[in-house]
Amino acid sequence: MDSGKNLLMPGVSKREVLAWASYDFANSGYTTVILTAVYNAFFVSVVAENAVWATFAWTLTITLSNLLSIAVIPVISALADAKANKRFWLAVMTGICCMSTATLAYTGQELWLLQSFSLSFLTRRSTPAFRLTRLFFQS
Repeated sequence: MDSGKNLLMPGVSKREVLAWASYDFANSGYTTVILTAVYNAFFVSVVAENAVWATFAWTLTITLSNLLSIAVIPVISALADAKANKRFWLAVMTGICCMSTATLAYTGQELWLLQSFSLSFLTRRSTPAFRLTRLFFQS
């Protein structure tokens, strides 16, 4: 491979490619930790203390967050297209997702009912925001 040849599209800098690649790498952790493997086990075993309803509650939370995503994504993406400000919305949704996800660290065994509601509320906010970041990232 010729090292002098530029493989990037005209007008695309190496810095921009590195930024997008870093963003893609970083947000893959959300699906692994929050949606798929780690946090659901934490919720069932620690927050809900292996209660009979715990898996159902987590599944219901993910279902509601997906329904919220279905309702919100077309509206916000149409707004972003009309205003031609996808990067702005990418930043806003990334911020919402980060803040909502960070607050999940404060869930635990004490006050489980309040925290279960909080968890449900925050997960329902972070998942649509995450899905919107993926939409804006790939468009």
